[in-house]
Amino acid sequence: MTLRSLALAALLACAAHRLHAQELNPEPRSLPGWSLERTMREFSRSDEPRGFFPTRGEWTWVLTRHGPGGQDRIGIFRSRAEETEAAIAPGGPLCRSFNSGVVDPGSIQGSGRENGRWRRVGGTRFVPAGRPASSPVFVEWRREDGRWVVSRFGEEEEYYGPPADVRPRIEGVRNGPRGEPPRLPLADSVRVAAGTDWYENKEPIVVGYRLTMYGLPRQLGESDVVRWGTYDGVPVYVEPSILKSRSPDVIYLPVDRSGSFQPYQNMTENPCAG
Repeated sequence: MTLRSLALAALLACAAHRLHAQELNPEPRSLPGWSLERTMREFSRSDEPRGFFPTRGEWTWVLTRHGPGGQDRIGIFRSRAEETEAAIAPGGPLCRSFNSGVVDPGSIQGSGRENGRWRRVGGTRFVPAGRPASSPVFVEWRREDGRWVVSRFGEEEEYYGPPADVRPRIEGVRNGPRGEPPRLPLADSVRVAAGTDWYENKEPIVVGYRLTMYGLPRQLGESDVVRWGTYDGVPVYVEPSILKSRSPDVIYLPVDRSGSFQPYQNMTENPCAG
């Protein structure tokens, strides 16, 4: 064998060795740590979360409800793998976590879309970037058949107060000025929502369905709304075109006397209402 042939053979052997080494040592993006981080990001943004849950065994959901005065209530819910579909479907406890038209900021999807980044705080636990390791919003993972699946995750929400049967309800205006526009500024004798417990705690209004506070108070004029009823002594207003509706989708409650009104939305239109 000539010297040139020997050199060529050595070169080919070296190339084969490098190729073999690359096969044994894949690129960093295929290592388990990178794969888990990518799985976390995709899970937090996914509209199809079912594929991230285990197919056998159990998973756990921890819900932290923040109540008035800094009092938290923690609920722990354990579900079997075969119950995942029902848990996420409309009417299930996790529907608002993943399917709601307006994603809750304290949910996994809400945290993922608002922040976009998650921080690994040890082992397989992730929290939203900027939150401590003890954050009530978190995701923990485990391996199943060579893939990462959810083992345990936590979310948070505001506590909405007492059960619906002890909340005040909307009363129709029987002998009062139903259909009349508000006279601004409101008289001192008119009760407003600001300062009431249910308004400050952002409780929903229950009238056979849920009317939930949404958005910020808005300034309305006297021709924008008309009187529809009363809630805990506070006048309830609706748009003139739906005055005769028995179940308005949106109502307005005066927050102050100058014309600032808080809208409440009918949550039965939400896909998670069941």
